Formats: sequence, C-alpha cells, structure tokens
Amino acid sequence: MKNSVVRPPWRYWVEKNCGNRTRSLLTRTVFGIVAAPNFSQNSRSLRIALLLLLCLVNRIAPAQTPPFLQAKDAAVVEGNSGTTNLVLALTLSKPASETVMVDYATRDASAVAGTDYSAAFGVAIFPPGITKQEVLVSVNGDVLSEGDETFWLMLTNAVNASLVRDHAIGTILDDDSSPALSINDVTLVEDYSETTNAIFNVSLSAVSGQTITVDYITANGSALAGSQFVPVSDVLTFVPGATRQTLAVPVTSGSMSDAAATFSVNLLNPVNATIARNRATATIINDGPLRTLLANRHGNQSPSRNAESLTPPEKPSLDLARALSAFPAEKSNLRSVVRPVAGTEPRTNISRLQAALKPTRSSVPNNSFDVLPRQGADLSLGLFASTNFVHVEQPLTFVVAVTNHGPESASAVFVTNRLPRSATFLSAVTSQGTFNQVNDIITFSLGDLPSGSHATASIRLKFSAGGSATNIAQVTSVAVNAVPTNNSSSAVVLAINDLPKISTILGQVTRENVPTTPIPFVVTDTETPANDLILFGTSSNTNLVPDENFIFSGISSNRTLILIPAPNRAGAAEISVTALDSEGGEASSVFNLTVSPTFRATLRIEPTESVSPPPKIDRIERAGELLKLYFNAEPGQSYAVESCDSLSFDASWQTLTNIIAPTTPSVLEFLDAIAGRYQRFYRLRVSTQPSAPRMNLSFDAMPGQAYTIEYCDSLGAGSWQALTNIAPVSTQSTVTVSDSSEGQPQRFYRLRSP
Repeated sequence: MKNSVVRPPWRYWVEKNCGNRTRSLLTRTVFGIVAAPNFSQNSRSLRIALLLLLCLVNRIAPAQTPPFLQAKDAAVVEGNSGTTNLVLALTLSKPASETVMVDYATRDASAVAGTDYSAAFGVAIFPPGITKQEVLVSVNGDVLSEGDETFWLMLTNAVNASLVRDHAIGTILDDDSSPALSINDVTLVEDYSETTNAIFNVSLSAVSGQTITVDYITANGSALAGSQFVPVSDVLTFVPGATRQTLAVPVTSGSMSDAAATFSVNLLNPVNATIARNRATATIINDGPLRTLLANRHGNQSPSRNAESLTPPEKPSLDLARALSAFPAEKSNLRSVVRPVAGTEPRTNISRLQAALKPTRSSVPNNSFDVLPRQGADLSLGLFASTNFVHVEQPLTFVVAVTNHGPESASAVFVTNRLPRSATFLSAVTSQGTFNQVNDIITFSLGDLPSGSHATASIRLKFSAGGSATNIAQVTSVAVNAVPTNNSSSAVVLAINDLPKISTILGQVTRENVPTTPIPFVVTDTETPANDLILFGTSSNTNLVPDENFIFSGISSNRTLILIPAPNRAGAAEISVTALDSEGGEASSVFNLTVSPTFRATLRIEPTESVSPPPKIDRIERAGELLKLYFNAEPGQSYAVESCDSLSFDASWQTLTNIIAPTTPSVLEFLDAIAGRYQRFYRLRVSTQPSAPRMNLSFDAMPGQAYTIEYCDSLGAGSWQALTNIAPVSTQSTVTVSDSSEGQPQRFYRLRSP
C-alpha cells in the first residue's frame, strides 16, 4: 500500500479559488517557505494568510480594461419656425475609473450646416462613474416641404476609452405637408386663319424646397384631337421655390362648325406634391359669329372714322416645339411616370406643329366679343454672377434682371431664387418692391412691371464648400406670359477651397518616460479663421505614442504640441499633425520622433585591497561520541568555535573554545562531545577583525547630468545619507569615489540622479 499524502487545508482553498497560474505560483512559494529549516510555526501561518489574501485580491479585482465608447443615432422633427434641439447620446459600456474624453464634430450629409442645422463641435467629458453624455445640435425649423435630411456626428481622439462606433447619424424629420397642384380653365376664340394657343396656368399652393414634377395630357371633349386641337402630353417641372408654370395646347384654325367646343387637360403622377384640381377645361369659341358682329359694327361707323382692318396685326411666333422640349424628359424615381418607348414618336406630334408655328395669338381668360384676343405680358429673366470663380467663404454677387417685352403690363411679378446647398445668404437688394428670405429660398416681390420696363435685384452670398454650384432663378406673374420659356435662368460658378497651411515641423528627440518640450508650429487658412481650424494628430507607432497622447495648445496661428510617450517605451515613430478647416479641407505636416531609452547608471563597488575570505570549518569527522572539527588557520589569527543546537529564530550561538593560531600556516583540530544530542550546528569566527578596507565606488556618468552617492549602515530604520555630490560632466566619463566603513560591520550604497 502506497503512503498517502495529506494535503493541508490551504492547498484545497487555493486549488478551488485560484487560477492555474496563481495556484502554481502560490504552491511553489508556500512549499518553499515551509521547507525552510529555520521556519517557525507562527511565521508560517502568517505568511500563508498573506498569500491567500493575495489570491483573493487577484480573484476579486482583475486587471481593469478601458470601457467601450459609442455614439447613438437620433432624430427630431424640425418644426415650422425657431429651433429644436436634436439630442445625440454618447455612452460608455461601463463606468470608468479615470476621466474619459472624446472630441466630436458635425459633418454635412443631405442636411447643410447653417441652413438646416447649426454646426457643433467640442469635447465630451465623462467624469469617473458617469456613463452617458449628450451632444445638442440646434435644428432650424421651416415651412418648406423638403423631405427628411441627415448629418453626421463624428468622434475622434478618445482618451481612456475604446471607440467601437465613432459616428452617429442625426435625422431631421420633415413635418411640412406637400404643396397641392391646381390647373385653371381657359376660354379662347378660334382664329379663322391662325393657330391659337390655349395657355393653362398650373400653380402650387405653397413654395416647396424640392423639385416637383407632374405629367399632363390632353383629352377629347366636344373638340377632337387632330381636328380642333393638337394632342399634347409631357412633364411639367417646378424648380425649388417656383409656384407657377404654364403649358400650351395649339388650337387649329378654321376647324369649328359649332358655336363652341371643349377639350380638357389632365394632371397625373405628381412627384413631391399632391393634386388639388387635376382637370382643366378649355372652351373654344367659333370666331364666325364674332366676325359677323364686328363687320356689322364697322358698317355702322361714321364716315369720319377710318375703317379698322379685320386682319389681326402680326405677332411674334411661339416656338412651341422648343418650349415643349425644354421640359425635363426624366424625373425623380419616387413615382412611376409613363414615358414613350425609346425610338418611338413622342406623345406630342411635333411634326403636326410645324405648319402651326406661324404668328400665333395667345388666349386670354374670359374673352369678350367686343375685342380681339391680346398678347399680354412677355417676361424674360437673366441671371448673372459677378465672377465665375470664387474662394470659399468669400462674398459673391448674383444679379437678376427681369424685362417685360410684351405690349401689356405684368402685375404681381415675383422672382424666386433657391440658393445652392453650399451657399450662405448674406444680403439682397432690389430696384423695386421687397424681398423675403426663408432658409435658402429668396423671393423678390417686384409688383407691377409695365411694358418695355425692367427691374433688377442682387443677391450677395458665400460658399461654405468647394466645387461647382448652380444658382437658379424664375420669374412669375398673375398675367398670362406669352413666351414662358424665358422665365427662368441659371448661372454656374466654381467655388475654390484653399486648403489650410501648416509649417514644417523638424524631427524631435526625447527620453523614455519624458514628454517632449512644446513643439511650435504655425497654421493658416485663407477662408477659415485660424482659431476655427481643428487640429489632430496620428502616430505610426501607437505602442510608442498613442494617438490620445497628443496635447495641442496655443491660439490663432501660433500653436504648440506636446507628445507623451507610453510608459517605459523607447523607439521611433512617424508623427502626423493635420489641420482641418470648416469646409473639410486639410493639410498635414509629418516629422519623426525618437524616444531614447533612459540611461540608468550602475554603481560599482570594489575594495581597494584584497580581503581575506571568511574562515570556515573544512572537515568534520566522528570518533565515537566525539566530533573532530578541522580548519585552516591564518598565522597569528585568533578564532572562536561556536555551536548551536537549533536554527530557529530564537536560538543563540554558544562559544565552545577560542584558539590562537601559530605563527605559521597550519591545520587546527577541535574535539566536541555530542553524546545525547540529536543535532548540533557549528561555525567559526575570527575573534579579532582586521581594519575595514576602503571601498571604491565608480559609475559611468552621462554629460550634463548631476549625481549623488548615498550610503546607509542599516536597511531597517536607518536613513540614507549623502556621501558626495557629483557635478555634471561635459562628456561621458567614469567617476570614482572612495569610502571607508571603519567601525561599521556593514554599509550600503546607492546612486541617485535628480
């Protein structure tokens, strides 16, 4: 039967509650302590308790890991006026023991800063124990139907936390109802010799911030397509800010047999709008009775009046083919729209219009039998930029010119201008009337514009981002416009974003565990004030210099950077410092950082002369109840032989005999009776110690570094004393200092550098 090994209780606790590595370490340590021959029972219990406590601490308090930091998406309804706060939450996965910081900044997506929301940037701070912070972004309310819009919240430079989601999407929910489309009825007199256009006005109930399209198509009534009118179908487009458009249907001359006939125009498939009135009726009145009535009136005129010619005056022709082709052939994919198959004839038979494109007569609602139809107003609009190239954040002026070429006055003239998405409105002036701004829609109310007169308006703005931008303006009025194709105009400009500039930064050197001195550099930007530039840095070796260990300071163009190496790390890294302007332009300066290992001077201690080794018992032999002890004696030296029956801490050594060696080297013998003793330990001491030798203390000193050598005669309650101070040396050299510990059985030394 094998001998069983009884495990002490502490072994069972360690195996149950500690990990493998800790269990192995504790087991080896405890066995090493217990196995020591001079280990007392009280000390053993105390040390085991301390080791078990260490294991318990290791189990309860594992190494701390930084919390995870993330940004969460949010949405808010924009409202019709004022501002509303959109709250974006930043959360930690657990409370942190240190302060957590992270930079945040908004970036445009479909929403534009300054128009749809106010840009925000700063630093979010989580004090220890706090796991949630909020970023407030101000959203601007409006009454424009423009769809939901989004922007980004970006997180960078997290300190004491790990970024697991570095962005959040802020959604601005549009709560404005879509405007409604309406089309008006038309009444016109058929011309016996000329094609007459039936002009329909299509209007929106409110201004929209989106492009609106609607299909239209003619339908037979008592008037038949191809006989009394030319069938038309196409798409009508309203640019953002426009509230009125016109469409024309040619009415064939001399085709009427009845007194009146009707046909209709239907609206369908609206995009970004609803339809309030989808059908309009055109009434064509036969001009035969009208001509008879006019002939009779001319026959009754007095001879003194000149007879009026029944031949209508020549009027400008309406290039209907060009007008119809000006409408967009494609539209938003929000709704399905019927389109002719590629390669087939268009729905409007343009070939039949060629013969009709002669001087035409525009229709006037509520035509009277007392007069012939009139032409009305003819408004044209021109849009011009003061320059085709402009720097970002620099002012630019657009000039709008409206002219009435028609024979009649135009009343209630409005010009609408929607600014490009990257533009910011500064000011506007007009030669007559007033203007109103709602976000990026500028509306000029010019009032009446007599025949042959013109009015001008100017808009001053700036661009916040580089790239091509198109500005579109449109003119409308209450009066029928004879030539609607020249009612809008556009101008394209190129906004140039000058990138920031950052000065060259020279390579830097620092020592291990020592931050760099402030590194100066200069940042400038043509459009963005230097104070508004965002600075951030990156390291090619984040183990040496983590990205969060960049400390920027300074104001305006003069900035500084302090780099903090990771603890106890040495090596090299490529450091990049980047300046970011408000338009997203950036510039970087790259330099090398070298972290030199800290030189740790080592103090070397050597005696100035050789020292005799301590005496020792060379051989022990047993002779019955006696033990013989042999040792080599130095000439003239006195020795004391001591014994002890236990090696416990409270045991004491007893002198058995004192021996004086002869004048010549010899081997001395000593006999000791051990009858009845279980064990006995021996040692040999020199009774008279020689004078303590002098010690040489030396070390390698670094240039420019001061040192102090200190000593202490006891590591217990003793205190360290300065032995000597060494001034800085100019070159690396070896420094040697001597010391004597006369009268001291022991002495300890150490080297310190302030």
